[in-house]
Amino acid sequence: MSTHAPEAPRRTGASPKASTRWWRFFLLAHFTAVSLLLFVIQALPVVVFVVPLFILFADLGLADSIAGLTIVYVASTMSVACWMMASYMDSIPASVKEAAWIDGCSVFGGFVKTVLRNSLPGVLSTAIFSFLLVWNDYLVPQQNTTDW
Repeated sequence: MSTHAPEAPRRTGASPKASTRWWRFFLLAHFTAVSLLLFVIQALPVVVFVVPLFILFADLGLADSIAGLTIVYVASTMSVACWMMASYMDSIPASVKEAAWIDGCSVFGGFVKTVLRNSLPGVLSTAIFSFLLVWNDYLVPQQNTTDW
């Protein structure tokens, strides 16, 4: 009869900490490329897109409609909103989410209870900035609408 405890099974895969670091690096690399693309698109003036958008919307039957203007405004402010929210979300430390997981929250519950609550000032400032971008735009509705 043996007097020592049985040997614990060995883990063959990467540790959870190493796996999290790898995914964080992987997502950061892809996010950097996407954010750079969004920033370059936002750097172009709206005047560049007015004529092609009018031709596209005329072909789709969206010219002179609120739906067409909504599509233009959402598409034009989405890049700024993503860029602003990404920089704000980067300021929230990962240890906050990890502490919520240790306390028993699920991944989604930890996100809602910690990250989303901490990011409400960023969400509100992004919403106000996006609204002001759309409010100050006069060229697109003047060119796409005639009946109003």
